[in-house]
Amino acid sequence: DNLVVAQQGSLTNHCPKAREKGLSDLTKQINQLTLAEREKALYDLHGVSDHLPEADPQQVEKWLHQMDQLIPEQAKEHPGLEIALKKNAQYIHQERMKFL
Repeated sequence: DNLVVAQQGSLTNHCPKAREKGLSDLTKQINQLTLAEREKALYDLHGVSDHLPEADPQQVEKWLHQMDQLIPEQAKEHPGLEIALKKNAQYIHQERMKFL
């Protein structure tokens, strides 16, 4: 499968129709995956899972508090995070669990 994607990738640079066919074939392959396979692929791609492991609620609160302190500090060094905080700090606050 990786070879097919690599071959299709080299075609897309030179032929728009080949690009469309490659994307169509890839979409078909993705649609044939089971839900579990799709979730695994998304985890492999993004490194984030919707499934949270068991954790002590007090420990989770401690980690969230640490994140609340680290996020503003990190924003000073990372302009993208700083912009995101200015635009929608509430969203960042709500999404913290995904990064524990």
